[in-house]
Amino acid sequence: MLLESLAQLEAMRGRLRDARRLAESSMEIRAELGMHVLRTRGLLILATVDLAAGDLAAAEGTLRLARDEAQGGDIETVSNSASLLVDILCRQGLLEEADPISREAEETAIGDAVVPQVRWRCARAKLLAQREELDAAETVARAAVDIARNTDDLNLHGTALLSLAEVLAAGDRPEDAHAAAEVALALYERKGNIVLARTAREFLARLSS
Repeated sequence: MLLESLAQLEAMRGRLRDARRLAESSMEIRAELGMHVLRTRGLLILATVDLAAGDLAAAEGTLRLARDEAQGGDIETVSNSASLLVDILCRQGLLEEADPISREAEETAIGDAVVPQVRWRCARAKLLAQREELDAAETVARAAVDIARNTDDLNLHGTALLSLAEVLAAGDRPEDAHAAAEVALALYERKGNIVLARTAREFLARLSS
């Protein structure tokens, strides 16, 4: 839907209030048309807005709602919301809770959709890295990069690279992490994604501190 695309564009630019308004409008229209399952894609956008605003609690709640509502038929949203939820849980150190959700993200990443295939691997890699299973984490992260590299989705490719950078940093390989994050930053800047470019810069700053 056009409104969802516009919402994603505004979120990339950091215009979070406009992104939220457009996503909510999209959800209202889908609900009016009886497309209750697909309205969960608007919830995913709202969750990314919450993440951009630094509100992990709000993002977590929205992702749980999206994951639950999408169970009725939008399997791609189930996988994507589960992957993003794993990322949030890992940030909070809730690894035991994240593990089964990570497996759900993998199991529901079916069909030809590339985004779920990349996202579940990114989430799993971060989970494995926090468990100090660094070799396995790097293998999964590099698989995500390989898949994303063969698409024209610059945001997805950048996200896979930044996930790999996090894994490499966890393994005390700052130079390799820096190289991966620099490429991710270049991809975000090329796409015009102000929010994720800022995330990449903050990661690089932490590496250098």
